[in-house]
Amino acid sequence: VDLGPIVGVMFILYRVVWVSWLTSRAWSVSRRRDSAFALLLLGYVGIGLLNGQMTGHGTVGGFMWLYLGLAMTACRMPAARR
Repeated sequence: VDLGPIVGVMFILYRVVWVSWLTSRAWSVSRRRDSAFALLLLGYVGIGLLNGQMTGHGTVGGFMWLYLGLAMTACRMPAARR
């Protein structure tokens, strides 16, 4: 609200790019592992990260950041075994 037109638009674009990146990673990991865990976490986090408040109400924001970290961890591909 108080960022101004230039920084505000940059912040909105940052959030859109972040959610797009997380969506593409979750989709590719889910296809490779045959597990929808990353997509389930993205379903909870994606809307809050894209459209919701990032700070504010303690419970909602805390769970969003917690599940965002879990979603980003779930999107990590395991190292190839030799």
